[in-house]
Amino acid sequence: ANRAYPVSSAHVVITGKENKKVYFDGYTNTNGIVGSLLLPAPKKVFSQSPQENPPYAQYDITVFHPMFQKRQYLGVPVFSGVESIQNIQLLPLGTDESDTDVTESEPNELLMKGGEKNA
Repeated sequence: ANRAYPVSSAHVVITGKENKKVYFDGYTNTNGIVGSLLLPAPKKVFSQSPQENPPYAQYDITVFHPMFQKRQYLGVPVFSGVESIQNIQLLPLGTDESDTDVTESEPNELLMKGGEKNA
């Protein structure tokens, strides 16, 4: 909730955008974080010249918690050799008419730096 406090035990599911394969199914720790994950992505060399296919893999992230609205991030890009952080703000139930908030991602929205991935 606007980074007011970490949400522990939030259920995080990461699936491939195209193949819908589940790459991660787990929970945030007491700090509201899912530790480092290695997700498949195209080799770095594909990002150094124009290609027909994007030089990154895309994943959908869904976060559930019984006290918060479900959050979905669709098409989150992951580049080879780059550690990315996806911050997720959970809204308490009853603050919006919808029980699900969906965000579509673009590569330029990434925060690329070292550390753990936030959920």
